Amino acid sequence: MNLDATLKGDDVKYSYSLKSNLAKIKSSGIVTPEPLKVDLAYNLDIKELAVLKPVTNQDIRGPLALNGTAKGNRKNMIVEAVSDIAGSDTQFSANLSQLKPVSLNAN
Repeated sequence: MNLDATLKGDDVKYSYSLKSNLAKIKSSGIVTPEPLKVDLAYNLDIKELAVLKPVTNQDIRGPLALNGTAKGNRKNMIVEAVSDIAGSDTQFSANLSQLKPVSLNAN
């Protein structure tokens, strides 16, 4: 795991990566903790979802790659991603308000 973070005023500029036998996770961007504001990109690569069964308590199999962004604040945040779940070319955009889903568009 590697985390590099720089504090500038109220903002935290960061770059994070995790490489394990369960998953590879990368994320970078700027987060303002209070009031919550984010502008970040993320990448998740899981070669086999079955290895997460002890964590998820679900019998899900196959690989998962997810790349996306999150931008906004607690009142209005847009989370977008592209995924290959179940061999697809899935794209989605979710609008969150108070960190709860308001709408979801997926292809």
